[in-house]
Amino acid sequence: MFFYLILLLSMGLAAATVPTASGVEVNIADFGAKGDDEMDDTNAFERAMEAAAAAGSTIRLPMGKYVLTRPLKLEFQHLVGLEAGGWNSDHIPMPTLIVGQTEGPTITLGTGASIHGVAILDDEHRRMDPHPPAIQVEGQVILSNVRIQYPYDGIIFSHATENGRSNIENVFIVSPGHDGIHVTITHDIATLRNIEVWCNLGFSEGAGFRFRHNDELHASRLFALACRTGFVFEEEPVKVKQKARAGTYGTFVDCSTDGCDKGWRVTGWAMLNVLGGDFWNHHAGITLESELAKVKICGADLSSNGQPVVLCDEIASLIVTGCTIGGAPNTKEPYVVLNGAKSAALSGNIFDERRPAISVEKDVRRCAITGNIFPSSKGNSVSVDRGEGARIAISGNVAMDE
Repeated sequence: MFFYLILLLSMGLAAATVPTASGVEVNIADFGAKGDDEMDDTNAFERAMEAAAAAGSTIRLPMGKYVLTRPLKLEFQHLVGLEAGGWNSDHIPMPTLIVGQTEGPTITLGTGASIHGVAILDDEHRRMDPHPPAIQVEGQVILSNVRIQYPYDGIIFSHATENGRSNIENVFIVSPGHDGIHVTITHDIATLRNIEVWCNLGFSEGAGFRFRHNDELHASRLFALACRTGFVFEEEPVKVKQKARAGTYGTFVDCSTDGCDKGWRVTGWAMLNVLGGDFWNHHAGITLESELAKVKICGADLSSNGQPVVLCDEIASLIVTGCTIGGAPNTKEPYVVLNGAKSAALSGNIFDERRPAISVEKDVRRCAITGNIFPSSKGNSVSVDRGEGARIAISGNVAMDE
């Protein structure tokens, strides 16, 4: 009996030491990494990644500052620092990768790779000089609790790969020189949650969030501060596996901009549902420039200082409903300017009193302005330059001074 007990215990201990994808970690310190912000730890990372790939293991980073002088690539591997790592703007309470090269992305994530609880710190003095991104995505990946500081581009999705159902959450990107995050070639359903692009050193030259070719994207609590443009939606002729992609189809919940030169800009095919959020910008709030786009904005707080809150040059379909619309009186331009649209509807909105509310120009084909609250009944709330054959309905609006 005693023999069998010893045998069973030894079998159990042996089974516990067999490497498995979920049960074994490779610690970067065991391969010679110092994390002292001085020694080059690239060789240690490469050896640890090779060992982890052979064993199907997770790569663990203890606290420290690790200098990297060559690009790294993960595929079907997981780089884990402080899993519950903070990503706030004032401190870096997590293992940090110090960028010591500009040959390629600091880390390229291939299919099945992930990063959790890690910070990437680039050189503040070269953030405006074009160089590869902090993270390049080349496949379906997961990122969480990641902080990126002073990159030229923060996270860039490759145009040459299918990036599938990637999931990115709890990411803080500090003062990128160009784009905070550029998402393309995703589908069914890529998810972005709780991501901030915070340009505290002045305007970035790109966008906080740039979207090109995405099918059914779900985004919530994305925030852009002091970017040249907060959100950009565009398209370009890109083919992956001989399949052409158009623009972005997606839903954006409680997303916000503050202090950006321009808030949202739509230049290509897009189908966007914007639900809630605060959009406070220096100049144009939302600029629409695509005859193929369909945009719905519901329950948002829209404000701009020097230009219209909504400037629509052309669009297939625009709905703005249940929003508060206002801004500083730095210009006499109306809050909403519809220069061109196939169909537009504005209903149930409350307008500030400091500017005219709505201007409808002659290239608007169909438009309904109903159930809004305007500050004054003096007749300057809505102006219409009706084009030939245009159908414009204005009814049921209420003035505050009536």
